[in-house]
Order: sequence, then C-alpha cells, then structure tokens
Amino acid sequence: MSKWIFRLGRFCQACFMIGLKAYLVSLTAYLVLRVAIGDGVWWLGFLNNLAPCLFLPVVVLLPFALLAHNRVWAARLLPFALLAGLWFGPYFIPRSTASAAGDTLRVATFNVWGDNPRMADVAAWILSTDADVVVMQELHPDFPRNDWLAEVYPYRFWQTTEQDWWANYTLSRFPILEATNLDWDGAEAPTQQRLVLDVNGQPIALYNLHLLMPLGETAHLSLPLDNPFLNMALKYDDRARNAQIRRLLVRLADEPYPYLVAGDFNMSDQTMIYGELAAVMRDSFREAGSGFGWSWPAGTADDFSTPVPLLFRLDYIWHSDGFRSLTAQQGPMLGSDHLPLLATLELVGS
Repeated sequence: MSKWIFRLGRFCQACFMIGLKAYLVSLTAYLVLRVAIGDGVWWLGFLNNLAPCLFLPVVVLLPFALLAHNRVWAARLLPFALLAGLWFGPYFIPRSTASAAGDTLRVATFNVWGDNPRMADVAAWILSTDADVVVMQELHPDFPRNDWLAEVYPYRFWQTTEQDWWANYTLSRFPILEATNLDWDGAEAPTQQRLVLDVNGQPIALYNLHLLMPLGETAHLSLPLDNPFLNMALKYDDRARNAQIRRLLVRLADEPYPYLVAGDFNMSDQTMIYGELAAVMRDSFREAGSGFGWSWPAGTADDFSTPVPLLFRLDYIWHSDGFRSLTAQQGPMLGSDHLPLLATLELVGS
C-alpha cells in the first residue's frame, strides 16, 4: 500500500512540476507579447484586462518554494514576483492627504444599473457623500421624476433617448451654463453629456460618459459551454470603444475650460488605450486613491446568476491640469454591478 502511495505522490509531484513549468513559460510569453503587440490581438487584449490576476500563482507559489527550501524554483519565481511588485506595488502606496488652497469639488460617478432594486439606498448614499456633482449612468427613467434630491441638487440634466436604459443623469450644486448631449456614433451608441458649470465664477467642463462595452456581435470561437464570462471573453472586441476614446481625446484637445471626465468607460486600467488617456489627463483614483480600485462586477445582475469577484476597474474620474486630486475612494455595493467612485479635487489657481 505504501508503495502505491509513494508512486502516487511522485506522479502528483511530476504533474505539478510540469504545470508550473507550463505556467512560467506561458506567463513569459504573455509578457513578451504584451510589449510587442499590446492589444493588437483580441485574446491578448482580453488577457491584458486581467494582468494582475495572471501573477496570482506566483504570489502563492513563491512562499511555498521558500518554505520547502527549493532554491531552483524560488529563483525562477522571484523575477516574476519582483516584476509584479514593481508593476502593481505602487498602487498600494498610501497617498498623503493634501490640504486645499483653493476651491474644491467633490465628484461622484456611479453606473447604477437600470433594474437596480435599491434606488432609495443609492439616493441616501448620494446625500451622505456631500458631493457637489454626481454623474450617473444606466439610470431608470422613473428616478429623475423623484424630487428627493432637488433641494440639495437644484441643477440637473437628464438625457432622454429612445433607449432609456442607457440614460445618463447629472446632478449639480453649481449652476449649469451649458448642457449638451453628444452623439458620437449615430443611433447605435449611447449619447454622452457635456456640461459647463459655474463654480464660484469659474466655468468648468464636465463630461458624463458611458462608453460601449468591448464586445462584438459574434464569438471569435464557438465552444459548447454556456458561461457568461466565457461568452464575453470570446466576443471581446475593443475597436468601437477605443474609437470613442480617441474621438473624446480629439474633443478634449479643443476644450477651452478646465475639465472633468467621469463615468463608466468599460475599460480596464491595464489596457493599452488607458495609456493614451493618461497621457492627456490625470486619473484621480490613481493619483489619490489606493489599491486596484476594481469596480466590476460587484454582485449580481441579469448576466450573472451568482455573485462573482471584482476583476476590472471600469469607472473613472479623470481631470485636466486645471485640477489636482486630493482624495479618491470607492463607495459600497448598492444593488448595481458597479461600485461608485467619489473624488475630491481642487481647482488649481482658484
């Protein structure tokens, strides 16, 4: 009996070593392809969204290799652990809370989900944040008819579209000087909002955005499995969303006022297109927040029959050089498949 147990143990060890070698070879190949191709291939683009998760086996296996005094495998795993630390470690460095010298704005963004059953809790959370400006996406058309927030937010801009599910809604304590719906892609894409607010005499531009999901009409591969995440992965196509982002950057190049750009970007901060946005404006969470900031999928929605872990950061508050971020943090789960985001920003030179 002990002989068979010994053989089984050796077999399991051999399988483990083969799997470990395959993992490290695959991770090396992924990193090389990420540098060489970026998001140029659909499956690589999808994997880029999950970059932090790809290093999780390293985090788990390196301590075991060290405890087992396996110097060979510890040496092989250590470079990947160091890379993960250099790449993702700065996300967790505490940011010092800066004091404001000028006017400040508290801005909240939240994709509330059209069928959210907890809209009363959403309204209560908004009031508890003391936010000056609130931008929402996927708002049900019945919500703006409620006047519970009118006393705190006298200035409001409701987007009307044929597809009310995708409607955006902006609440403001500051007067709205201009309000425009921006249709970048014709009838097939959600309309976005641009507003100009009067913040103590300083006009600022505010964009409330809900960009397209990076999904194509058909799957790249056909598999006999009915899993929502697998189906989304096999339909991954970021071209239309990236086109929206690049049109946004063209528009912002001509924006005459200091600006804020907030909303659901349907874009992970690990994608290549994130770098194009970060080259033009600042990410308030990366500037003043801490952690990965994953905001989706938060709980259950129509597409998910069971709770799933947070995997992607899709919700952002960007700002021009006319602002600086003082604080940034996520809000609680409030019945949506997204988490809200709240940031405090200072108008530079105000």
